[in-house]
Amino acid sequence: DAVIRLSVNGSTNPDDFITITRSTNTFNVDGVNITLNGMAEGNVQEKISITMSRDVDSLMDKIKTFVADYNNLLSMITTKLTEEYDADYKPLTEDQKKDMSEKEIELWTQKAKTGLLRNDIYLSNIASQLRSIFYTPVASLIEDSSPIGSLADIGIATTNFADRGKLTINEKKLMEELTANPDKVINLFTQKSKVTYSLYAPAEQQQKRYSESGVLERLLDTLKTNLNKVGKKGALISLVGSPTDSFTGETEYSKRIKALKDKIAVMNDKLAVEEERYWRQFTAMEKALAKLYDQSNWIANMMGNNNR
Repeated sequence: DAVIRLSVNGSTNPDDFITITRSTNTFNVDGVNITLNGMAEGNVQEKISITMSRDVDSLMDKIKTFVADYNNLLSMITTKLTEEYDADYKPLTEDQKKDMSEKEIELWTQKAKTGLLRNDIYLSNIASQLRSIFYTPVASLIEDSSPIGSLADIGIATTNFADRGKLTINEKKLMEELTANPDKVINLFTQKSKVTYSLYAPAEQQQKRYSESGVLERLLDTLKTNLNKVGKKGALISLVGSPTDSFTGETEYSKRIKALKDKIAVMNDKLAVEEERYWRQFTAMEKALAKLYDQSNWIANMMGNNNR
């Protein structure tokens, strides 16, 4: 076996040295794999320095990709929330579809669906949750929950109100922070709270977890909350169900659709009753008019005979 004495961070204090015993020439230190390809002759002490630095360019690319994906997600939601409804495009009847091509039906139906989720309260709430993830400072896990900072401190923020929460990156500022304070930047994204995630945790406990979690952990919690399928169902599952589950017709939107269909059926029944009533009235009126016409003819004939 080989015995290796390592000094981490260049310390010369013997207490800071660590001793590693391995049967192979490859070993791992704090996630770094090291392979020794040879050794000095005799009892000569090896003095090998290993300097490591983070690949800030790679980190920058990953952050830019993440922000772009987030902006696309938020844009998709806010687009649905702000779409204008065009009342000229009503759902097509079966008779109307007979005179249209499949492409025309597709385009018409797509237009008819535009604006149906305008100002939807559930989607609005999800959009607010997503925005809050990036605006709320991340608390320290050690220093009595004091903040370690927010994304705005590293050059990631909303710069235009019209963007409805989409993020922009000040690449110069972000690169400066990645170079000078890489641990802070990484913690803002990846820090994990000591509080365990639970849908049923008290509000104070949930708030502590939220404040201590980095952006990625907050985003994951938000997705789990809104997509939860067991017990306390998430908002999106309650609204539209899950594509991996069989449809049961118990989603919020399916209930709304059913309620509208039931309302339409009731109104059609009322329309049929009213139509029948008017037919009876018109039939009675026609009979009365026919009878009156006959009586008028009889009177006219009688008067004509008396004048002869």
